[in-house]
Amino acid sequence: MKSIAITVLTLFLSLNVFSQTSEDFFKSAKAKQDARDYIGAIEDYKKGFALNPKPALEDFARYETLYTDSGLCKENNDDFKGALVDYNKILEFLPESAAAKIHILIAKIGLQDYDAVMKECSSRISKDPNDYKAYYYRGFCNVQIAENTKGCADLNKAKELFVASQVIDADFLKELTAQIANNCFEH
Repeated sequence: MKSIAITVLTLFLSLNVFSQTSEDFFKSAKAKQDARDYIGAIEDYKKGFALNPKPALEDFARYETLYTDSGLCKENNDDFKGALVDYNKILEFLPESAAAKIHILIAKIGLQDYDAVMKECSSRISKDPNDYKAYYYRGFCNVQIAENTKGCADLNKAKELFVASQVIDADFLKELTAQIANNCFEH
């Protein structure tokens, strides 16, 4: 009798686990991410994407957020290659996603692929000379490879363009100002 009860309980729990939807996994992943349980969040994002791998057109923006959050969890777990996979997945259904492109640059910086980041930033700057984030990331990379003169020129240009843009982003300004203060000296 005891073995029948255990079998029934196991079957019930198995059915309950398998009845979870992608939405259930995404909600769980976000809760775990908010609690800084990045490994648990990554697993739940993976399960949610496995149940619903191709978003419908009307879900593209939502999936951009989900893949971004999954990538951020991976970055917080020092899995920059995994983060790149998530950010590139966004570009499969939203090829012009500016956020995904920025996150790709950040993940490549995490991988210390400074040459690739600088090349991409130079390309972005040639298309949009007011792209202050491209100047920032190129400048950051130049500083990392001890090209402080070039790096500081880009960081100062990033600050100039950022201020002119009138964008309000205190975190970006704080990081930009710190990079300039720590790496660029007036002669």
